[in-house]
Amino acid sequence: MLNIVMESLPVAVMVRIFSFLEVKEKCNAARVCRSWYHLVREKQLWKYVDLTPFRVNLQATWKIIRCYFTDALRTLHLRGFMYSIKKTECLSNAVLKDLCERCPNLEELHIKDALLTNIDSGNLPPTLKVLTLQRCATPSGWFQSAVDQGRFGQLQVLSMSWSTGFCDKDLIHLASLPGGGQLESLDFSNCYRISHQGFLSMAENLTCLKHLHIPETNVEDEDMHFICRHLKEMKTLTLHDCEALTDLCIGSLATLTNLQHLDMRGSAMKITAGALIGLVGKLKNLECLCISVSEGLTEADLEQIAGVNVKCRIISN
Repeated sequence: MLNIVMESLPVAVMVRIFSFLEVKEKCNAARVCRSWYHLVREKQLWKYVDLTPFRVNLQATWKIIRCYFTDALRTLHLRGFMYSIKKTECLSNAVLKDLCERCPNLEELHIKDALLTNIDSGNLPPTLKVLTLQRCATPSGWFQSAVDQGRFGQLQVLSMSWSTGFCDKDLIHLASLPGGGQLESLDFSNCYRISHQGFLSMAENLTCLKHLHIPETNVEDEDMHFICRHLKEMKTLTLHDCEALTDLCIGSLATLTNLQHLDMRGSAMKITAGALIGLVGKLKNLECLCISVSEGLTEADLEQIAGVNVKCRIISN
């Protein structure tokens, strides 16, 4: 009875219903009957594909790509096996090449927990605007091939959070993008291999950056001087648990007149109340400041800081 009712529904309604299904459920639905088999292959059901709820091995990835991926695909989420007992992969150079051919409009690629040491970044789709590699393993200088082959001409957002292989070489190669590229947002949270050389190269060349997330890195006061000197369009800056920073960086931060969101949380941060009061008073466009109570910063200090700029919301933990 249910099948008869659903068969009578318009195709557009059926496609809308199927759009709420996870990838695995769509694949199962395709086995129900011939009409559902064809419905599941509707392009609009495969614009945004998230495979992270369940790990998919290379063989399964191939099957999904060949059965369902078309020029309609815009966003793809993958999850690897780096922290699994299974010794297998979700991605290969051949898969990337096939993606480039089948999905010429792919704009976002998000990969978690993947071992990418055997992957050539030069095979990444040249249409990417967003690339996220979270907790992934990459060799030193991994981005050189992608930059040399012009794969990042449209890239606007790059996130390498917790991908601790990310190092100075990678930033230097990214900094060699023609004209600094179109990169507006960069995140290398918890990437401890970045030193002064990497920060300097980034600041001097990636001048389109508006959102920078570098918590729990080795950034120092001198690095912040160059970052604030060159990246004047900065709107979001995340520095929580950057324990090498002191009050000396506050003068540099005060020059970021477009800054709207600043995160300086961390119980071990060495920034004093007096410095923060002066900073909040100068940053007239600041909408949100995230700070933490620490040895040098009390609850009373937080209240005083909040009173300096009523437009700025103070978030503490």
